[in-house]
Amino acid sequence: MASLINFDSLTPVKSILSCVILATIYVSSLYVWKNSTDRDNPQVIKKRFISVLSVTMLSPIYVWYWSTSANEAKGYTLATWLGLRCDNIIPATVLPLLLTMILFLGPLSLIICLDPTSLLHDFKEIPYRVFDIYWFRSHIMAPLTEEFVFRACMLPILFPQFGHVTAIFICPLMFGLAHVHHLIEKIIKKEESLANAVAVTVFQCGFTTVFGWYTSFIFLRTGHVIGPIVCHTFCNSMGFPTFSDIGYCKYPKLIWTAYIVGLVMFIILLFPMTDPKYYGSLYWSNIND
Repeated sequence: MASLINFDSLTPVKSILSCVILATIYVSSLYVWKNSTDRDNPQVIKKRFISVLSVTMLSPIYVWYWSTSANEAKGYTLATWLGLRCDNIIPATVLPLLLTMILFLGPLSLIICLDPTSLLHDFKEIPYRVFDIYWFRSHIMAPLTEEFVFRACMLPILFPQFGHVTAIFICPLMFGLAHVHHLIEKIIKKEESLANAVAVTVFQCGFTTVFGWYTSFIFLRTGHVIGPIVCHTFCNSMGFPTFSDIGYCKYPKLIWTAYIVGLVMFIILLFPMTDPKYYGSLYWSNIND
């Protein structure tokens, strides 16, 4: 039987510090290679795959280091803490993805309006795009490693000390700040002005932080890491919602309505579709409430 652990012995300062260290290790691993600042160079991408996969595979050991042994009443296995579970995995995969698609009802409607066959075409192309290193980075590698390291490995450390709300707020700050390294790359490559590079990076950090609040919420409510991963993949495929193309659609009022309805329905369904009773999340169990 796997040993049971918890993180009750950590102090709030230690829990935050341990997450900062892990975030730093993840980002630093991207730059251990020589001439590794050109993020779109295929050779650099492949080397970074090795780096982030190595950090991802070693992260559970890092999490375990901060734990203490516990009895059955107060402990869970490391895999359970990390959201690596098979029970209730289907609803934990499907329902968060469906909820996210509801939020993107407007953008999805716009895509269908502009080109009714594009979504089906993109879906059929997935088996071929897997071999596209840029697609693989955005849709597989980034969601898998980032959600595992920044959600599955940090929230078990933060949650026992801070509870649901504060842990959801703190965790994505690590994720947002981890994207600051893009500013350094932009400055080194001198592809754009400093002011524009700063503005883009600030927006990216803000957007990733807000997204991190959402996937942290999903992780704690479901107790599964698969939900955040598939939501991350979907959001990367959709990109940031835009409104500039609505004017090119035959039915702009209908598209605007879809944007509003999607947002309203998302807010209404956020808690019902992530109800912990569907998933058996340890983070919403009677022990931790």
